[in-house]
Amino acid sequence: MRAKYEEILVPRAEVLFDPEERQYITFGAFFANTMFHEVAHGKANMIR
Repeated sequence: MRAKYEEILVPRAEVLFDPEERQYITFGAFFANTMFHEVAHGKANMIR
């Protein structure tokens, strides 16, 4: 996941986000967002 963050997200963030906002683009935030997304897949299957 770190490679995906460093090679995909960071270069795009440098183009798309203002420098003042880039401080919020961290590996921890990326990891948490990805984990919550994956957990949601499991929860959706439990509801059906």
